Amino acid sequence: MKIMLPLLFISFALCGKSQDYIVTWQKDTIKTQFPANPAREKLKPRYKFKNGYLYLPAVLSKDSLRVYHAGEIKAYYREKHGKNLLCDGYFESIKTAIGSRPQTTTEGKLATQWYFMVPVEKGKYASLYKVLIWGRRLNTYYYVVKHTDETEPLGVFAMTRKQYQRLLEVAGAEEQMRQYIKANKRFSKMVAEYNRLMEAAQIKK
Repeated sequence: MKIMLPLLFISFALCGKSQDYIVTWQKDTIKTQFPANPAREKLKPRYKFKNGYLYLPAVLSKDSLRVYHAGEIKAYYREKHGKNLLCDGYFESIKTAIGSRPQTTTEGKLATQWYFMVPVEKGKYASLYKVLIWGRRLNTYYYVVKHTDETEPLGVFAMTRKQYQRLLEVAGAEEQMRQYIKANKRFSKMVAEYNRLMEAAQIKK
């Protein structure tokens, strides 16, 4: 559902002189401004707008407020930290794999498969993203995206070493990858090592 409201009837608390922008799926960049406190715009239910992982209110050039759903645009950048949990930085729309830990809202309803996620480690063969989901409390979840010839790469939920070992298999270097995952706690390092080994394997071919 898209929301378009005349600026005349809303009192925005904007993030100063902003460099906020959104990126469309056609890779067009649109400059905009994001309200610092969506609650002041009477957007309900409020929990949906706590940290921008599902819905993104934006002021467009026509002086109107539009709410983008995750998946509706490719990415967005918020220059300044907003009120409460509205983080600054760069976010990308990631579609999660079916059966990959479905998330629910605070009302217990199944949430959309699309989320605005923060890139943690980006690579040629795999990337790591995180998403902050507000339920009873704020939780951080990590997803691995494998870059293949698929037209729509999917984020796969991964929070344990076993899950990363299963996801990041490298033909001919299975034991090397297993030992690396066993010795490291940071998920970003695991993904970076996977990309390194995959690149080395491609060079050998």
